[in-house]
Amino acid sequence: MKAKRLLFFPEGLSKFKPLLLLVLATVLCSAEVVAQLHDQANLDYLKNLSTKSSLTKTELDKVRATMLAINNEARLNPNYRKQQGCQTALNLPSNLKPLIIHEDLNKLAQEQADYQASIKNVTHDNRNYRDFGARVDRYLKNHPKPEACAGAMSLSEYPIGWMKSETHYRPTWNLDSYNGKSIPVNVVGYGVAKNGDMWYFTAIWSYVEGAASPATTSVGNTSPKTDPFAANPAQAATLKYQSLMKPGDKLQEGEKLVSANGRFQLRGTPDGSFVIETVPDSRVAYTFPLNDGLNSAPKVSFLSYNPDGNIVVNSTQQKAYYATNGRDGAASTILHKSDHAELTDDGRFVLVDKAGNEIWSATGKLVPRTSSANAGKGAVTNLALNKPTRQSSEMDPSYAGSGKAVDGNTDGSFKMGDTKNSITHTSDERSAWWEVDLGAVYDIEKIVIWNRQDCCWERLQNFIVLTSSTPFVITDNSVNGDGGLYGPLNPWSANTKSHTINVNQKSRYVRITLVQGSNPRPLSLTEVQVFGR
Repeated sequence: MKAKRLLFFPEGLSKFKPLLLLVLATVLCSAEVVAQLHDQANLDYLKNLSTKSSLTKTELDKVRATMLAINNEARLNPNYRKQQGCQTALNLPSNLKPLIIHEDLNKLAQEQADYQASIKNVTHDNRNYRDFGARVDRYLKNHPKPEACAGAMSLSEYPIGWMKSETHYRPTWNLDSYNGKSIPVNVVGYGVAKNGDMWYFTAIWSYVEGAASPATTSVGNTSPKTDPFAANPAQAATLKYQSLMKPGDKLQEGEKLVSANGRFQLRGTPDGSFVIETVPDSRVAYTFPLNDGLNSAPKVSFLSYNPDGNIVVNSTQQKAYYATNGRDGAASTILHKSDHAELTDDGRFVLVDKAGNEIWSATGKLVPRTSSANAGKGAVTNLALNKPTRQSSEMDPSYAGSGKAVDGNTDGSFKMGDTKNSITHTSDERSAWWEVDLGAVYDIEKIVIWNRQDCCWERLQNFIVLTSSTPFVITDNSVNGDGGLYGPLNPWSANTKSHTINVNQKSRYVRITLVQGSNPRPLSLTEVQVFGR
């Protein structure tokens, strides 16, 4: 068993009252990491940096982003510790969402990591401050719930080490309480430093709703409630949709639609506007013009993709925006003509018809979705619709067979025992898969995968998509084809309905496979659309 040095200190007694759990030889769930539970590229990135004597600012930022991804992979997997072989069972809250980075917590965590490296010891103490709470107060005023772990271990083992620990796992899944109430942790900061051949770490989690901004001055015992992310609301916005919106979907202030490549986002701002901006620098690329006055202002701004295909923005500025009012020249092009709205990889918000063609763009720029190589080959269509399918096993083919994923229905609610159900379901397996045969080789542009929405969306985490122009060749340990391999992918949150994969290659067969884990799980797909010509 490999020894780790970890320290856990949640905020508690009197004002701070740290509870210290110093574990010099922490018992981990198992000696080895179950790598299939995490994106291997992230693990390899940290491992490759481990031999460096120090990190540049760019590397440190990427290390933090990588640790956040690893943290969230575990946080959003209710079976993570069981799959890692851990003994302690989790009774998870129902409202867990992905954590996001808080820059003030990064500063606090980095300060402590640097101090640990300077003394070559894992500790909650710091000679420059009287206690943990005093250090927190420097960066996060009136903090409601800071919790922290400190440790010394290999760069590639952190933060998996404390998530697998039998004593330090609780902050990842916010299993502690504050003032007697269970409060979801929603932000985190990471600190990383090295001395000699040992890396030293600090991670600090907090829940920040209602916390006062560090720049806010208190009056008496009352602290104004301000947004702790006011300096970077773009980062604080909640992911609502990935790439696509369907008719009837609505985006509210504080929520965002993110492009498939993650480089652009559309979000509602605190002033009631809706903007498209670059990621991660939050440069505004487009702002929806607000013009028409409203009879009454809504309580919160929202952008609506109406069932008739119209794009409408209602703003707390008591103004509105309509892509078409039903009477102008765009009405015949937009109304009842679009299949979905999309934030493209080049940052345009467009309406796309069932043939895959752009019919309207917020910026006015339409891009033909026909390359010169494909000119004259016909419109882009969903080639998977009603095509032959198969899957690794059948829970019940009478209502949850493989063909349900190509029936054209994107309703994400699983209907047990009902023939009207439109979601596939395999038996519990270690590496369940689903496959469609398009019947011929086509020029595939993209694959859109729709996930289950009523519950259990996290089952589709950590999966691979394979394409091939010839039948897949199955061996004991691999699936081989002549096309592409995409993944492992972990694109889901509770509010993400679909995920788009850009392919741009010739293929006939598409297979979706869950990466093998230590525990069996079923594969469920609401719909798989393969767009091409």
